[in-house]
Amino acid sequence: MLKKLLSYFGIFYDDRSIKIYSPFEGYYVPSSLLCDINLSYNIIGPSLGVRPVCNLVKSPCDALVKRISPIGNGICLSVGNLDIIINVGIDRSRYDPKLFEVMVKPGQHVKKDDVLMCFDIHALADLDDDFVCVMTLPYEG
Repeated sequence: MLKKLLSYFGIFYDDRSIKIYSPFEGYYVPSSLLCDINLSYNIIGPSLGVRPVCNLVKSPCDALVKRISPIGNGICLSVGNLDIIINVGIDRSRYDPKLFEVMVKPGQHVKKDDVLMCFDIHALADLDDDFVCVMTLPYEG
């Protein structure tokens, strides 16, 4: 009954929920403190920053790998109709692709905690004083 009522108002009820965990180990950085205006004001979508203590990026949930950035510092995952953008570092113009090792391919299904990539944490921190890893849930449309 509730599903019919909600669908009448254009609201679709789905009793399945997905828990999305941080793909990074480290210290939380609020989006308002991120050094990119699109991220700090959540223009793309809500973001979570982490100052990493580990060089691994793990899948935050069961998902499909949708895209990988050309230099290998970013991965877009798809969970149903939700995309999750994961970036290691913000200032990609300063990063050498050799600093990243991507372990997955577009079209691959991954499980929570599968390793998606590893990166040279010390070299990136030396290149970028504000080095953080970011997960964004982009707005639709």
